[in-house]
Amino acid sequence: GSLDLAELYLKMAINSDARDAVARGLLAAVRIQQDKPGEALELLGDQSQLMTDGQSGFLALAGQANLQAGNIDRALEIFGAGAGQFPNDWRFVLGQALAYLRVLRTDEAILLLETLDERDAPEVRGTTMVLSLVQKGDLEQADSEARRLAEKYPDAPWAQNLLAAW
Repeated sequence: GSLDLAELYLKMAINSDARDAVARGLLAAVRIQQDKPGEALELLGDQSQLMTDGQSGFLALAGQANLQAGNIDRALEIFGAGAGQFPNDWRFVLGQALAYLRVLRTDEAILLLETLDERDAPEVRGTTMVLSLVQKGDLEQADSEARRLAEKYPDAPWAQNLLAAW
C-alpha cells in the first residue's frame, strides 16, 4: 500500500544521503506505523541530542517509538522534555497521558488530557479520555463523555463509533 511506497522512496533518499534527517524522520514515522519501534529508534539516532536541538517532530517520534517499544520511563522522559520545550504542542501532553495509561497511572493521564484544547486532535484526545475513564472504572463519566463527543461532532465517524461502543 501507500506505506510500502513511502518506504521505498524514503529508503532511496537515505541511500543517496544517509544524513538526510527529513527522510530518516519520515521513515521512522513509517516504521512506527508498521509497529517496528526498534527500527524507528535506530533511524532517529541519538535521542539525547533530539531533546536539546529543538526539533519537536523528531522528539515526538522518539517518544512515540519508545512508548510503542515499551520503554515507558524513556517515553515519559522524552515527552516531558518536549512538553517543557514546546508547551503548545499537544503531542507531548498526549504522549505523556498515553504513557501513564500504559502503567495504570490513570488519574495522571486524565489530568493531562483535561489540559488539552479539544480543538487539537479531538479524535485522539476524546477517544483517549473515554478509554482513561473506562480504565479508571468511571463508566458513567465515560458514557457521558462519549455522548458529549457524539453530539459535538455529529458528522465524525470516530465520535459516533465511540458512542456505539457503549
